[in-house]
Amino acid sequence: DKWCTHSISVSPNNRYIAFIEETKSECTRDGLYKVAPQRSLVIMDSSGKVDRRIDDMDVKKYVWSPDGTKLAYLTFEPCDCDYTYKCPSGAWVYDLASSKTEKIADLATEIHWAAFDDAIYLYYPNSVQKWSPSSGSLEKTHHKDIYFSPDGQYYLQLWKDEGKPIVLYETITDKVVLFIEVRQWALPKGDMAETFSTDMGVLWSSHDLTPPHGWAFNTGHYLLFTKTDVENEKEGRGPMKIVESQDVQRITYTVYNPERRMSLRTFEGVPGNWISNGFVIPIERDGSVVLEEAP
Repeated sequence: DKWCTHSISVSPNNRYIAFIEETKSECTRDGLYKVAPQRSLVIMDSSGKVDRRIDDMDVKKYVWSPDGTKLAYLTFEPCDCDYTYKCPSGAWVYDLASSKTEKIADLATEIHWAAFDDAIYLYYPNSVQKWSPSSGSLEKTHHKDIYFSPDGQYYLQLWKDEGKPIVLYETITDKVVLFIEVRQWALPKGDMAETFSTDMGVLWSSHDLTPPHGWAFNTGHYLLFTKTDVENEKEGRGPMKIVESQDVQRITYTVYNPERRMSLRTFEGVPGNWISNGFVIPIERDGSVVLEEAP
């Protein structure tokens, strides 16, 4: 039975909606799966009619093609044992016009469909590969990760390990541009120690599958940082107090230009699930959606 729906997104051409449905899982006391969840990819047209439901494989994540006519997604092997890790089984492309599905690679763990060159970038533990829709060829690159800026000039290496700095690379040369230091992984705070005079918070990242993972939407190659001030409500006596709730007091956004090594502007608001097709950053403020202009 369906337990939750997540990773909802609208196609770039505004004609389709996609999301992932997940079944309920059961875990042992050790945190291992007793019943593993099954994730299905559902694609609907603008009228709400289901165009395709991919439920014969466990879908971890998906991305739209830049023109919104195709979807690329990653699948993992169903888990019939008590392990928490599922093995990647393939990367696929689904064409909405022809309803055809093509397998393009094996074992990838992350995926990105870049708008600047219309190529699919696949992340493996030890390499990044590039798949070309025009030629259908898969080739190895020298890149370290797949989180490209909207214009493709730079990309971010986002480590999954605790404490490692985020690295900004130049795409053409793969040269390091700067490091983003990360402190306190559980409650992350960070700065660019080389260039930042104040703590700007953490590099922005989406909580679903929506790009651009650190990049301000449609701004070329500006980074977006968020700093959240929260007020904790605790219960208990003495030093052993349990945090019951967190009230967000303020979120400060900073747009940063890595080329010029400087902050371009700062503004406040509440993050929402809003995406703009223009050179603006949508946020919520005083009960309304406000469009903050990117420099």
